[in-house]
Amino acid sequence: MVDYKALSEQFDVPVDKVKAKCEKYIKDIKVEISEFFTDDKLLNAKAEELLASNLYSLFSLSGLAYAKKEAAKEKATIKEINCLIFGVSPVEDRNDYARRQARNLYYKDLDDGTEVSTDEGWVRIAKREDGSKYPIPIFHDKTIKDREGNEIPNPRYGQDIPYDGKRNIMMVVNSMGATEMEKLEIASLRWDSKEATAFPAIGKKSIVYGRQAGKTLSLNKDAYEDFGDYLKTWDVAERILQASDYWKDLCDVVTMDPYTVFVTKASVMRHKPDENDNTKIKLRINDSDVAEGINLSTRYPPVVADVENLHQGDEVIVVGKKMQFNAGTKDARNVLPYYQLWGVIVNNSTENEAMRDKLLKAGLIK
Repeated sequence: MVDYKALSEQFDVPVDKVKAKCEKYIKDIKVEISEFFTDDKLLNAKAEELLASNLYSLFSLSGLAYAKKEAAKEKATIKEINCLIFGVSPVEDRNDYARRQARNLYYKDLDDGTEVSTDEGWVRIAKREDGSKYPIPIFHDKTIKDREGNEIPNPRYGQDIPYDGKRNIMMVVNSMGATEMEKLEIASLRWDSKEATAFPAIGKKSIVYGRQAGKTLSLNKDAYEDFGDYLKTWDVAERILQASDYWKDLCDVVTMDPYTVFVTKASVMRHKPDENDNTKIKLRINDSDVAEGINLSTRYPPVVADVENLHQGDEVIVVGKKMQFNAGTKDARNVLPYYQLWGVIVNNSTENEAMRDKLLKAGLIK
């Protein structure tokens, strides 16, 4: 017998809706498999067995509800994490390097007249409608290592390497499960831009859910709660971020190597929407050593909203990442830096806000 009440509690769905959906599913199953059974009891038992094994395809918990349910278990691997979030990266592809490596090998084959990329299983060749060929990267390692370091067959060997989106979250963890702490982390959050429903905000009292695997903190998708502004966000940022290896003077940000995450303190020069992309905003910051300043940009909605509320001269702590791109050609490279904006915290002390209001009223800042 199906316990509809228990299923209702498990998936947070009204009993009548659970009953209707399960009964329809069982009915449809019986239509398809009745020819294989002469005994109705055996048919019913098989239908209920199939229902039990496919419940999660019929009912799906929200990311937050699922995480809360898992975190409440006695021996939970998913933990409730109280934190302050200071930066959220643009979406990255975990598999980007592996795919680029495979494509580069294919194009090297074209230049060298070799077939290493196909012979060793790095790519498979597909055809477009016009008949032209292009490479699709595939998993080429026949074995991988499990968590204990043992070599095992790679279950994805020969399969296409998929897009696997993620964001990096810089945050100060105040507690994880029952363990209290004060620790700066850069966590990994799986991200599908088409399906995402929760957008972690910067500088708010927040709860996320995730698990620690070695040095990696992985967060559950869409498992996020925002408990509003925290008056001491600036104080925490100054104390914790300034003591970290990510902290740089703005002049050091300008000269440091690309692909480096940084935190810096500066003043707001201006901000404006990107001329070619209305979802993107640019923030220019400077200090006494870098008077001309640097531009940072973001499309992440909560950070865009934060930047729009900034004023000229605001003292801010900025989290970002230095990147680079080739503005020239393959033969004549002209590599230029650019800066991702992951998050911005404004000095909201009473004294600072009063000074800003006075300057705004006098028309001396914008």
